[in-house]
Amino acid sequence: MRMTSIEAAISLLPDFFSASISLDIFLKKSGLADTAAIMASRCAVGNPLSCRSINLFVSIFFSPNMVLWYHKNMPESTRHSLEEINVYWQEHCACMLKNTATRAVFGNGNPQAEVVFIGEAPGKKEDETGVPFVGAAGKFLDEMLESIKMERSDIYITNIVKYRPPNNRDPEPGEKEDCKDWLHEELNTIAPKLIVFLGRHSMNHFFPDLKISEAHGKLIIKNITGINTQYFLPLYHPAAALYNGGMRTELLKDFQKIPLALKKIADN
Repeated sequence: MRMTSIEAAISLLPDFFSASISLDIFLKKSGLADTAAIMASRCAVGNPLSCRSINLFVSIFFSPNMVLWYHKNMPESTRHSLEEINVYWQEHCACMLKNTATRAVFGNGNPQAEVVFIGEAPGKKEDETGVPFVGAAGKFLDEMLESIKMERSDIYITNIVKYRPPNNRDPEPGEKEDCKDWLHEELNTIAPKLIVFLGRHSMNHFFPDLKISEAHGKLIIKNITGINTQYFLPLYHPAAALYNGGMRTELLKDFQKIPLALKKIADN
């Protein structure tokens, strides 16, 4: 795809959002008419002008680098916002945990963050407050961020599952699957340079064959379908490391690799 076609598509997106032009005209004018059949099949369900369909369109037609370019350069008025994602999925998420949890716990932090941290699921404190990582593990996370000269306002943090499992049990595969699209839309809206997994559950969502005991602290570079970030760093979960001296030491050491990973990404 030539850059001229990409630029044409980007310039036409505001008209597409406002329904000033049809999907067919958009594809023809942007030079993407050959992909109209694919687009039609993807947007056949629901309103094709919805934010979710637009996000799907971008994921289909642009490479990971172009999705990142899109999210960083679209006007604020047409950018797919995190608020819209949360409002939509709070209503439409099929996860049965919503029946026992107090509330959905949305991601929190900087929507333009270079680094996104992903945990497994909200705990008791998070369920009460609606904010991720506010308990003892959250305090430990804040200390580690300070050790690399960062703070919560520099990063974005979310979970694989948006609702607290009963008695803080591990989230089940079906519950993770039900929250998957919610998470992926968050990530593609923020378009971080680096995704940091906090624990095995978030890592195995993307890399099911890896073991956290072997993968922690090692930068993974991989293109994943539907995700516009290709740099990933698995770490032990702060909650697990709180009461395990050896794991705590490893986590503190691995955390120092975050700025090194960002430098490597910037140099590439």
